[in-house]
Amino acid sequence: MPLAPLCFIQKAVGLRLTLAVSLIGGLTLFACGGEQPQTAPPEIPSIAGTWTFNASNLSGGGFSCDALAYRLSVNQSGTTFTGSYSGGTIRCTGDGKTVEAGPLTGTIVNGTVTESGSVSFDLDTQDFHQTGTVSGDSMSGTATWRFDFSGILSGSWGQVPSCV
Repeated sequence: MPLAPLCFIQKAVGLRLTLAVSLIGGLTLFACGGEQPQTAPPEIPSIAGTWTFNASNLSGGGFSCDALAYRLSVNQSGTTFTGSYSGGTIRCTGDGKTVEAGPLTGTIVNGTVTESGSVSFDLDTQDFHQTGTVSGDSMSGTATWRFDFSGILSGSWGQVPSCV
């Protein structure tokens, strides 16, 4: 066999082998190089929308109050929120009397929510403060309200999305 065709075959096989090694090396460099995968930052729970708010067993100073069926409309921007509340009734008993008021309207102020689901907000002023957590499509926690007639009352609150 003449030497020229044999040299051509060796060169062709060598070229293919070099090309294959280069491609594998290039793929390896591509797979191992560049930026590391980024984990998604924790999401801030979305609480924007309309909620039904209830506060129960607010007690202190010889009084006990319940605030039922308030409609909260919440506007959220990142970790802060504001809004309004309306409707509902508040009923307080103590000192041998029962007082009921409603419907009431006002604003939601100082609202914050964190990535971990912690939430806090005030109804009109810091005198009507809520802290708690967001869990799925509900929120709940502790309400601390200050009234002129009784001082500070503490109890629980909860809210669920409103069907309105």
